Amino acid sequence: LNRLTHSDNFSPCLAYGWEQINTDGFGDDKNALVTSIGTHNGQLLAGTLNYSGTQLWRLDGGGWTLDTDFGASISTTVAINHIYTFNGLTYKGTWDETLGGGVWRTESSTSFAWDPVTLDGFGDPTNKEIMRFVEFNNQLYAGTWNWDSPGTEIWRSGSGDASSWTQVNTDGFGDG
Repeated sequence: LNRLTHSDNFSPCLAYGWEQINTDGFGDDKNALVTSIGTHNGQLLAGTLNYSGTQLWRLDGGGWTLDTDFGASISTTVAINHIYTFNGLTYKGTWDETLGGGVWRTESSTSFAWDPVTLDGFGDPTNKEIMRFVEFNNQLYAGTWNWDSPGTEIWRSGSGDASSWTQVNTDGFGDG
């Protein structure tokens, strides 16, 4: 993971002022990609792609801290696709090969305790990934990646609570 600094001293290794702020997949060589970056209460969060179970890392004053290790609990959850804040809660959308995509949220400001909102692709395990969140007209929207028929879905909620989500498009917009 790199960050841009405001330095006038550019070197070939630090092109355009970027500097490395973590090393070697956060110490786990199975962390193949940083798939999402977001913030929560002043801390930088980074989600990984890890086929042994995704990890979420947070950067605070003391460096990177492992926040969530899905490899220890739900190893089929392999990536955190998006991190988004809505109404004071931070959400993460996950990719799960078996259960379907998940939505998790937290309000904690110190020790993150992530509560599951949905772990089954909104009732359709072929929705393998919850890809993106966005707020529109005071509603939280979530888009899925559905690798199989019937196609991608968009869901919305006014509160983000588990029982409050409704689908707002036809599956695959009519094209599976």
